[in-house]
Amino acid sequence: MVHSWIGTEAFAYWLELRAWIEQFYPGLFMPEWLYGGQNKGWSLRYKNIKAFCTFCP
Repeated sequence: MVHSWIGTEAFAYWLELRAWIEQFYPGLFMPEWLYGGQNKGWSLRYKNIKAFCTFCP
């Protein structure tokens, strides 16, 4: 679904960033989908105790 929303070129970067996090922080940060409501939409947050980063498509 993210691929159809942001397009092929941007989705390649999306996957590359996710792979980078998994490579350099294996098992440390857990991805979590968040819904911020109708105005903010969906985001993907990487979090352990505190948030590491959030992807907003």
